[in-house]
Amino acid sequence: MTDISSIASTALIAFQSSLNTISNNISNVNTEGYARQTIEFSTRSATQFGTGYIGNGVQVANITRNADEYVNGVMRDSLSNFTYSEAYAQSASYITDLLADPDTSVDSQIQRFYDELQSLSESPSNGAIREAFFSTADDLSQRFNTAYNQLVDEINNIHDQMSTKVDTVNSIITGIADINSQIIKSPGTPSDLLDTRDVLLKELSEAMNISVLDQGDGTVNVFMGTGQGMVVGTTAISLAVVDNSIDQNKREIAVVENSSNYPVTEFITGGELGGLVQVRDEIYIPAMNKLGRVGISMADAINNQALVGRDLTGTRGTYFFEDVNSTSNIADRVMADSSNIAAATITVSISDTTSLTVSDYSLSFNGGGANYALVRDSDGTTVSSGAIGALPDTIDVATDGFSFTFTTGSTFNDADNYKIVPTRSGASQFDLNITKATQIPLAGAYLTESNAANTSDMTITQPVISPASYTTYNAANPDARTYTVSFPTTSQYRIVDSDGGDTGAVAYTDGMTVTLNNGGTIELAGTPVVGDTFTISPNTASAVGDARNGVLIGDTQTTQIMDSSTLTFQTAFGSMITDMGVKSHQESLSMQSNKAIYEASEQRRNEVSGVNLDEEAANMMRFQQSYQAISQVFRTSTTIFNTFLDAVGG
Repeated sequence: MTDISSIASTALIAFQSSLNTISNNISNVNTEGYARQTIEFSTRSATQFGTGYIGNGVQVANITRNADEYVNGVMRDSLSNFTYSEAYAQSASYITDLLADPDTSVDSQIQRFYDELQSLSESPSNGAIREAFFSTADDLSQRFNTAYNQLVDEINNIHDQMSTKVDTVNSIITGIADINSQIIKSPGTPSDLLDTRDVLLKELSEAMNISVLDQGDGTVNVFMGTGQGMVVGTTAISLAVVDNSIDQNKREIAVVENSSNYPVTEFITGGELGGLVQVRDEIYIPAMNKLGRVGISMADAINNQALVGRDLTGTRGTYFFEDVNSTSNIADRVMADSSNIAAATITVSISDTTSLTVSDYSLSFNGGGANYALVRDSDGTTVSSGAIGALPDTIDVATDGFSFTFTTGSTFNDADNYKIVPTRSGASQFDLNITKATQIPLAGAYLTESNAANTSDMTITQPVISPASYTTYNAANPDARTYTVSFPTTSQYRIVDSDGGDTGAVAYTDGMTVTLNNGGTIELAGTPVVGDTFTISPNTASAVGDARNGVLIGDTQTTQIMDSSTLTFQTAFGSMITDMGVKSHQESLSMQSNKAIYEASEQRRNEVSGVNLDEEAANMMRFQQSYQAISQVFRTSTTIFNTFLDAVGG
């Protein structure tokens, strides 16, 4: 009878454990990361009876945690892909929409600038229109500056998000290391610790792509992206967002150890952190470079034309916008590594906006600081290298539209590095140089006038001085030198200038173009009469109604100046917005796809580890019936035992 009682009591304990496990599953149905538990039974060892065996009932063999590390790993990877795309797409979409907004974009203000310049060129003596154009030019410079500041602000915002996320990561990996420590100290492997650790691993995968390596003792090691360890046993690293040693726009994620920082940004792939770093490097910084190139190219083209014009008072034109190669601008195009040993001062000057790229460049030294090498970052091409000459030494990088100078007093070391960024700050440097509307260089530099006594149909056009001829023009006494054109015979012309220049008699052809010794060109047409004369003089007194140079400035709008003479300012800006929009759209599509993949993988995880209330309810009824049945067995054994006692006692 005791065998029946023993069988009943152990069964009661087993079925009670089953009901407890099911109750625990049901109560944790909404608990994040909870993995459903299943109880497993085994028969107790049987007792030999004669030639056979009599069973001794059931016992609890194990309580299994329903988790599949492969399924969990797939879910974590898909979550990292989704949060990467989400961070990238949202940030890219925001800045693209901001820069493309027709109410605030640089492009719309460029169009307004040229529209109002055309109006002024049509009415050059109208003071109100002149003032309006001056205001519009100032607005254009502010629009470039604002766009640049918006990019800088958003990059700083990205860095703030990175810092916040890194703080979260530090908390997570510390928690994982602590759980590893608790597991080592615990008998067996408590399911609640494993559940909590899985939640932390999932949260960590939101920040970056991770790999998890089971150590066989219940603990795990965790690695970021491409291999940097974050949790090894019971030890977790500490991460921080730190300044890049050379580029202020590219803050780094680094391991902090013994007061030293070891950058690990390159190891981070996927996750929100990966998306933020990638959108900064693929969208924001290239946008700064592209916008800067537009600003530099536009300022340079307009400035060059402005220098060969005259303002309302007849004064020679000055830089309309700030000189692209001002002292401050050429210094701003170089970044020095904070760990440099030597002390070099390097400046960068723009030489040809047609050849200017949107790449950054890495400058290094070798041969004990005697030689340099300049590499274009966008494709890894060495664009210039060689020995450093006597200082100051200017190196012309003609293929890429700029030169750089090692200034007097500079020293060099093989360990030193510099970053050359020809266009990075171009939009911030786009400032209006003239200070009042009367300084707008609308008029032509020289004025051609015919002698009132001329009797022929002869005409000479107004001189055209191209920006390419500025050096010649500037050296030719442009505020005083006058020219007299005469015709010694009907087939010859002669030009004499006030500084003693004399062409002598030169053969004349109707419609011919003649270049003056100040670089200007004129066209002669008609049939001359001996004695006819024309005077070409500095346009110092007739500039009020003259808009010849304004028309030429306006022509820069449609001239393909940029990118090997294939883009105008506006098409270059439009190309930038298009590239940003395409990448933003592609990542938005990836985000939707990755979200669907993540949701499917999460559903698969829930199928393996989640609690199904219908299934648990069915199990509850089954084990409740088993419990009731074995209770009846227990009561039966008690009745038999009592009957036996009564018989013996009787």
